[in-house]
Amino acid sequence: RYERIRFLTEDIWHVFDNHSDLLSLGHPKRIHGVGFTGAVEMVSSGGHPFTGLFQGAPFGVMRFSTAVAAPDESGMVPGVGVKFFIDGMESANFVAMEKNEGQESAN
Repeated sequence: RYERIRFLTEDIWHVFDNHSDLLSLGHPKRIHGVGFTGAVEMVSSGGHPFTGLFQGAPFGVMRFSTAVAAPDESGMVPGVGVKFFIDGMESANFVAMEKNEGQESAN
């Protein structure tokens, strides 16, 4: 119970402001600590004026996770993170989660 209250009052902006592929030293991973990763490739459909990653990326990592280790009475809270590596630059990353409330089914 204390961990949930601590999570709600913790300053998390350093997570978004940290331009690194590593979690800040000493920062506990309170949510989405359980998940799995896989290699992905972004293949462009072409026929558009966009550049950069929208032209495609040969190697990236996608991580699927749930906000809690095992779904409890509030349900499963799935999320995804995607990272594409860029030579000589910071990686391009994004995370997504539909909502904070759990869903009824793990499927």
